[in-house]
Amino acid sequence: MDQPLTPLNELKQVLDKISGHDPDLAIYFQSLAIRYRNQYKQNDGLDDLDAAVECFKAAVRLTPEDHPGYSDHVQNLGVSFSDRYRRLGNLEDLENAVLNDRLALALTPEGHPDVPERAENLGSSLTDRYLRLGHLADLEAALQAEELARDLTPRLVSLAVSLLDRFNRTGTTDDIDTALKHAEAGVALTPPGHSTPPGHLQMLSMAFSSRYNSLGNVEDLEASLKHIRMATDLTPADHPDLPDIQGSIAAAERALTATPQDHPQRASSAVDLALSLLQKYRRLGDIEDLERAQKTAQTAVDQILPDDVNLPELQNILGACLTSRHERSGDAESMEAALQHRLATIAVTAEGHPSLPSQLNNLAVCYLGRYKVLGDLDDLVASAKHGEDAVQQASRHDSDLSVYLNQLAASFMIRYMRFGNLQDLEAAVKNDQEAVVVTPEGHPDLPRRLSGLTSSLQARYNRLGNLEDIEMALQHIKAAVDLTPQGHPELPTYLHYQGIPRYSPYQTASELVLETDPHSPDLLTNYAMLLLERFWTSGAVKDLLGVFQMHQTAFTLTPSNHPDLPKRLSKLAHTMRVMYLVFQNPERLEAAIEADEIVLEVTPEGHPDRPEYLQMLGRHLMERYDKFQDPQDIDSAFMNYSTSFETPTSDPMSSWHAAMDWASFAQVHKFSDVSRAYSAAFKLLPEILWVGNPLNVRHEGTRKINIGEATSNAFRACVLCGDLPLGVEFLEQGLATTFQQMLQLKTEVDSLPQGDAKKLEQLSSQLYDQKSPDLLAIAADRNKLLQDIRQRPGFKYFLCPKSFKELRGASQKGPVVMLNSHKEHCDAIVILNPTSDPVHIPLLDVAVEKLFYYQTLLQDILQRSNSRTRQSDSSRLFGSWECTISKPIDECFEEMLTWLWKVVVQPIYNALEFYGVTKGRLWWCPVGVFTSLPIHAAAPSDQFIQSYTSTLGALLNSSSKKSKMPAKLGIVGVTHSNHGGVSSLPAVERELDTIISIVDHNHPVRSLIGAQATVAAVNMQLNNCSWAHLACHGKQDLYDPPKSCLQLYDGSLDLETILKMSLPHAEFVFLAACQTAMGHSELINESFHLGGGLIAAGFRAAIGTMWSMRDDDGPIVAGLVYKHLFADGRQPQATDTAEALQLAVRKLRDNGVPYQRWMPFIHMGV
Repeated sequence: MDQPLTPLNELKQVLDKISGHDPDLAIYFQSLAIRYRNQYKQNDGLDDLDAAVECFKAAVRLTPEDHPGYSDHVQNLGVSFSDRYRRLGNLEDLENAVLNDRLALALTPEGHPDVPERAENLGSSLTDRYLRLGHLADLEAALQAEELARDLTPRLVSLAVSLLDRFNRTGTTDDIDTALKHAEAGVALTPPGHSTPPGHLQMLSMAFSSRYNSLGNVEDLEASLKHIRMATDLTPADHPDLPDIQGSIAAAERALTATPQDHPQRASSAVDLALSLLQKYRRLGDIEDLERAQKTAQTAVDQILPDDVNLPELQNILGACLTSRHERSGDAESMEAALQHRLATIAVTAEGHPSLPSQLNNLAVCYLGRYKVLGDLDDLVASAKHGEDAVQQASRHDSDLSVYLNQLAASFMIRYMRFGNLQDLEAAVKNDQEAVVVTPEGHPDLPRRLSGLTSSLQARYNRLGNLEDIEMALQHIKAAVDLTPQGHPELPTYLHYQGIPRYSPYQTASELVLETDPHSPDLLTNYAMLLLERFWTSGAVKDLLGVFQMHQTAFTLTPSNHPDLPKRLSKLAHTMRVMYLVFQNPERLEAAIEADEIVLEVTPEGHPDRPEYLQMLGRHLMERYDKFQDPQDIDSAFMNYSTSFETPTSDPMSSWHAAMDWASFAQVHKFSDVSRAYSAAFKLLPEILWVGNPLNVRHEGTRKINIGEATSNAFRACVLCGDLPLGVEFLEQGLATTFQQMLQLKTEVDSLPQGDAKKLEQLSSQLYDQKSPDLLAIAADRNKLLQDIRQRPGFKYFLCPKSFKELRGASQKGPVVMLNSHKEHCDAIVILNPTSDPVHIPLLDVAVEKLFYYQTLLQDILQRSNSRTRQSDSSRLFGSWECTISKPIDECFEEMLTWLWKVVVQPIYNALEFYGVTKGRLWWCPVGVFTSLPIHAAAPSDQFIQSYTSTLGALLNSSSKKSKMPAKLGIVGVTHSNHGGVSSLPAVERELDTIISIVDHNHPVRSLIGAQATVAAVNMQLNNCSWAHLACHGKQDLYDPPKSCLQLYDGSLDLETILKMSLPHAEFVFLAACQTAMGHSELINESFHLGGGLIAAGFRAAIGTMWSMRDDDGPIVAGLVYKHLFADGRQPQATDTAEALQLAVRKLRDNGVPYQRWMPFIHMGV
């Protein structure tokens, strides 16, 4: 009988005293090590494993390197290090295993019978290191070693394992096919009764499962299930390899039960069981399976060592369980816990590890889920970022690439719905299309990918109206249906099971869907939304009936505690309301209202979708009032509307339209609610016109919400209810919205603490120049910082829309007159001084139809004027039209100016005289159609010095700004000739010569003439000077106003670029070009022209033209303006430029020039 083994601490004392070489003693320690290892296998004592390692190390140390037994000792030491690594997960043990396995193989002569075994050992340890660190080089080296073993002996299963690992990493189809071939051969060559058939069968099952997941061949799935059952049946209950068997839940439970608490394989067994239970839940929806999966994973995470290789996978499964729990119950705590576990998973995963793309995608899913609940923009930004990282880090052959692309498309789609940026919509379509492309034909996920592409194409159709998109969407959803069989086999190993019913909208849906399939309602809902779009186009009643049937079935299939229940019932309610409108059946409306009320009952307070549900109920109640005239419906409707705006919404665009509906209803039924409705709407503007979006997207947003009409209506409502200060506030918020955002980004922050001020300036600067690729993230950070600042005493309204008390400060140097055109009535509001209340002047004889008439008349006049001008394509400004008048041009101008004086200007001047204001400065702030008419020209030229301003805020900003470089004044003169097909401007050189001759020598002129006037050179000059004179062609673009531009020698300097400039020294700019200050009713109250843009960019004052100026007039007007400004060598002041222009234009008029030559010149700013 063997003597009892020495305890580890005594053994170490003995080993420490041994030195030198003694081969005989080495053999003794090797024998002792084997005894320790055998005892470890029997008792699972960690001290025995450590003792075996120490004895094997002693055997190596005592044996000379040239001794024939040296390689045997090295091999055994490598195996013992591998055993301890697999028990403890210590990376140092794994490195030592690789080192000794590699040395043992290197010491073994070619042809030696131990080469296959040692090659397989090396392959196994390299595979472990690949799985731990994710280095592809280790996987490649493992394959080489195992191929060597295979060539010499049929150790085919180990080679199959490594090939399978490489396939999972690279997606190379040859690897999975070869792995299957070797795994099948390994099983075939295994003699009956051999001790490892279950492991070989398990390997073969895994290979079939991997190929099924990649290619979707159901035969592979059946083969996988067959072989895993065979492996389980062949494994005794007490077999030591049982924990390695993956398969059914029963087998996984047996494995976990048979594994001791501290056994190194227990974590792996927990992974198998938790994963199997989660898969079963996803297939059948049994909450008990989810509970068990979560409990299994949580227990394992609590007990596992921090460096255990199974920790990332367990964290990942636990996160998946918590995500599923949140999706089922809407539990916010589960959502938050899921996110934390996803983050923890990534934290313990090495950079470059093959599982990292999947984990990043899972994290993106969690962030998107939390955004849907809380509406935090940071979460939306994070979701897209991690989704992009997942796609970028995934191999092109990754079998889950389509999953990552589909999730990224979902993030972009929700971001598009939030901000309306067409680029996000295009990105969603692109990623959905790519997801379809990388999904093999016949793959079970292909219907799901096609359904996702259907949704994004439908959204693009809704935005752009391209019928091709809706036709393609219908084709894709039909293909998704056709590709999916009536019933699906049980798919226990497929995590993303998707069963889609074969469905025709004119058949009974409930007969064709899989009631146990949780995804059937999603497909039905998507299909219904497409049919509804087609119904609105075709009017086909059968489409509407199909929509109703599908929404009804989707709702019926949804469990009562499912988080999507309210949304699906809400869509059903909306469909019933449409049916009421079509068929005039009151029962449908009653059913819709009942459904709305149930939706609100099951939607918790604070849920981001609750405002939308309240608004829908309000709309339906108003429609019922219109039908039955029950006053209670009005009160309930307005209460629901009001309540809906008390909490943040996930869809500000939808809430804007709801607020417009509320205001429209209130206008007729409850006038006291009108201003509340408009206040709720205008508070949404920063969310709709999100400052993190590009300028063109924000401008498009103003079109989508028809901000011009909304502003005009809101102002008119305030006039009617006598709240003029609120009306002014509405006008200010609705006017030049994008310009105001640019100005706000340059607001002085001296009043803030230094840390906040620095951070706000940095974020605002990044948004201002719009060069960062992460504008949405920057905007979200800035918004959060502003929210924090506003929580502090004294900063509650920091950078909020200005109140009337602040806005009236714009009248510091003279009255400001705001002109509003409205379909029912036109009004003027005069702000006399910084302490007065607004004065309302009803323009009783001004009808909006008459304003449009004179706008058209002006178009006709300008079309007939064919003198040489600094011109533009007028069709892009006004649209194409034919001249319809025949009387002389002067008579047309006289008619228009006489009318403007009589019904607009004179009533205002009379009111000013009544208040004792008869001279000095006067600013016009026109709205709507007024922006395109020459109001200034209708007034006497000797009473007031007139200017324009796009907003009160712009005038306030210009008035408060002081130049930072008073001693470095300069003028930029820009000319060009015969460039890019535009006409020559021969008078420009004379114009510049005139300016240079006038300006005192103490104020040098930096001239850029002809070829010198490049875009880059002008851009630089604008940044370095305080006074600028730009004489060139200009173009105002009606259809895309941000592309309005100055045409320079080598290209165009457009308005969008100008708005991104930060001009710290800017004082005054003279735009001696055409149509640089033309307003137009279709420009949505934006005063979106070059002059206004340069004011927003930083200039305090500007001279521009409302239409094309005559080339010969440039030298005359410029000379008169600069002669006044630089008279007697004085320092020029921006505040004198309005008077300088007035004198110049008066001189032009005195010289007898026709109306169209002196009228276009206007002044803007201080």
